[in-house]
Amino acid sequence: MTYKGYLQWPSAQELENLINKHGSFTGAAKEFGCDAESMRLKAKKLKLNVKVRPHKHNKINWPNDEELIRMINESGSYTLIAEQLGCDAESVRRRSIINNYQVDLTKPSYNCNSKIFTDENALSYYLLGAYMSDGNVEKNTNRIGIISKDKEWIESIRDLISPESPLQTSNESRAFIFRFSSKEVRDWLVKNECVPCKSLICKMPNIPDEYFRDFVRGVFDGDGSVSCKFEIGKDGITRSKILSAYICSGSKTFLNELYSQFCLESIHCLNRSFSSRDSKMKDGRIIHPTGTENRIVFNAQFCYHFLKWLYYPNHQVHLERKYLKALEIFNYFESKDIKHTNKFRLNA
Repeated sequence: MTYKGYLQWPSAQELENLINKHGSFTGAAKEFGCDAESMRLKAKKLKLNVKVRPHKHNKINWPNDEELIRMINESGSYTLIAEQLGCDAESVRRRSIINNYQVDLTKPSYNCNSKIFTDENALSYYLLGAYMSDGNVEKNTNRIGIISKDKEWIESIRDLISPESPLQTSNESRAFIFRFSSKEVRDWLVKNECVPCKSLICKMPNIPDEYFRDFVRGVFDGDGSVSCKFEIGKDGITRSKILSAYICSGSKTFLNELYSQFCLESIHCLNRSFSSRDSKMKDGRIIHPTGTENRIVFNAQFCYHFLKWLYYPNHQVHLERKYLKALEIFNYFESKDIKHTNKFRLNA
């Protein structure tokens, strides 16, 4: 019994039987296709007579003692190990004490190339864009982090800043995290509007004209998307079904300022705001959207022109997955079969 889109609840009796069959909201929710909290609230609202077994904590898949000691000593942190194991830091600490582990919680110091930021070149502003989209600056420390499911991209950023630093993984989001500490870099990022808790309040930094494309490419790699789908019709003509790119942000101020800059660069785009969409399933959980989704959108041939501008010859860094999509679009527009506008059709 699953659903797509809106929740279509069964009758009260059917729902009661489903929950009692599993003895838990979690099991019932998994079969129904929603999250346990939604199931619990619905049962409470309908005043169902359900018998739910006491919650049992998920069993932690502990590594052997030698491996766990190595992990703790390398990270210097119970918290980081807990993130990797999908448990809380206290469980790791108690296991260490009970088993008399000899651990060193002095966090290792890794060299950090702060000049990659402070030299203020193409790489500096690309990284600024990446950290303004997928990065975070901690409030009361000098720690800086960036997270993404694209491991190769995170590794390429790590290799530029601190090649010896390890990556952490998040079991919850199945993403890769790179963290480092530097007061000099933190101060530079904050000076350039990459502030703590920036998601809804960040503003457009002052970017030198010659590095504006690099900054936008960093933002695009973090919070952008490119889509293309082509088909060959019965007449042998290649047509596009989907051809678009966009940049999104929780900060309307940031996107408005970025849009104004695109206008100055004569880059045709649309500045759109979407009302909160319906809840949707993701990784077995219901995501309830809040607020407004803000996007700068590039459609059809304007998508091609934007990407050509973005991926200029000999640019230094990019997210490979999006770059390969861009190459598909370049090949589509530049192929001999469709080089004349009357030979192809665009559906924006």
